[in-house]
Amino acid sequence: MLNLLKAIPKTSFVSTSLQRNFSNAVLDCIKSRRSCRSFDPNKEVKRSDIEEILDIAKHSPSANHSQPWKVKITTNAPMLRRMGKEYFEVFKKDKQFRGFVQMAKKLPVSEPIFYDAPMAMFIYADLKRGKGIFTNLDVGIFVGSILHGLESKGLGGVALGVLKFQQDILEKEIRTEENEELLIGIGVGYAKEDFQPNKKNLKTDDVQWLD
Repeated sequence: MLNLLKAIPKTSFVSTSLQRNFSNAVLDCIKSRRSCRSFDPNKEVKRSDIEEILDIAKHSPSANHSQPWKVKITTNAPMLRRMGKEYFEVFKKDKQFRGFVQMAKKLPVSEPIFYDAPMAMFIYADLKRGKGIFTNLDVGIFVGSILHGLESKGLGGVALGVLKFQQDILEKEIRTEENEELLIGIGVGYAKEDFQPNKKNLKTDDVQWLD
């Protein structure tokens, strides 16, 4: 669609209409995205879709265009199930995760960490490329682009911040190299047909206009 828009003269009514529709589609994608916490483990994710999403996400803004991110991807479902169950056993014994555990027990999944996702991404900060205090912010923007890219393809995604806790479980399977820091994971797949995401209760007092 982007190439089509560039090819149409800016003065044409068709161009204006297409641009408006494209802009609306982007905004609708941001508004409709929800975290998926129940994936269909039997639906395969196309590698070409993920490659396209990541190629576009690389256009995300970063300090001095440093692009301080690295992505490791696995479709090793047995490994993900194994890690998910091991993580959850640890969290069940930790009081700070009491609310998370209570919520997770209600989900129709075999393990409530990767939520039966057939694919997972592990997002790292590249400490060589990073620009100090801006690195985590830059990677966060990159992750947001990925999540909305997944939504645009009809895929489910969920940010997995809990992987930072008890990271030694992950390290047994996926090694963090020198000059890398794990920041977050993303579960990827198609949502089960009966999955109902939580409704978002948006704040109404978080914007202040300084005229």
